Amino acid sequence: MNNRFTFVLVLVFVSSSLMVVLPAQSTTKPSVPEFTLKLEAHPYDVPPTYGIDPYTGENVTTQSGYHVENKTIEVTIKNQPFTPYTDTENNTVNLHYLVRVKGHFDDSWVELGHIHSSGSVYTQVSYALGQGALYPILMNVPVRGKLDFQVEALAGYYTPVYHTLYQVGEDFHGETSRWSNTQTITIVESAPTATPTPSPSQSTPTPNESASPSQNPTATLGSSDTQSGVLFGLSGEQIALVVSCISVVVLVVAGLLVYFKKRKR
Repeated sequence: MNNRFTFVLVLVFVSSSLMVVLPAQSTTKPSVPEFTLKLEAHPYDVPPTYGIDPYTGENVTTQSGYHVENKTIEVTIKNQPFTPYTDTENNTVNLHYLVRVKGHFDDSWVELGHIHSSGSVYTQVSYALGQGALYPILMNVPVRGKLDFQVEALAGYYTPVYHTLYQVGEDFHGETSRWSNTQTITIVESAPTATPTPSPSQSTPTPNESASPSQNPTATLGSSDTQSGVLFGLSGEQIALVVSCISVVVLVVAGLLVYFKKRKR
């Protein structure tokens, strides 16, 4: 009887020891992530483009210039200690984050997709605002508008979900943290960057534009052009030469007249 009782005690002890030494593998629940928000703005101006009207030959603006705000919201998440590993079913378990956003005065959250942890001190992700935004909720946020952000940590792996032959989503397998506290960011107006626009005087004349007298060396000159040293199409040097020739002719004629008069006497 004592031997049987001793055997049962030993069996219970060994079983307990095996449970301690070989526990069932499970994913550790991640902690609530810490993160910061920052609004980045790199505005620039796109100048207008010009061309020639195919029907009139005049200079025309083919595309008006416009201003680009180029704003993004940068989310910086402080990574928590985590070492990726492969589970018993050969799935690689990693640390991920899920970001969601809503208008400050709204109650509906929109998830912006999960992010794989960078494995360094911080994980950073940027979300474009305005026309370059990938998510509709970020396309039309006005100046002084406010957005709320939350981040969740996930330790596990994703498997694709298919509908017929097309992937329609992903399923997550693992542990998740609670959503973080809400952080709010206000969209401010950035200072515009001025880009000089060509004035009409700087535009290139079209082929059928007539050149002004100052631009055309063969243009007809009026009487007022005598003030600039031009008379009857002659330059100053040419006029001096003509006057000199006339003077010589006058002197020759005068000399001949004197000669013939003396000869008659």
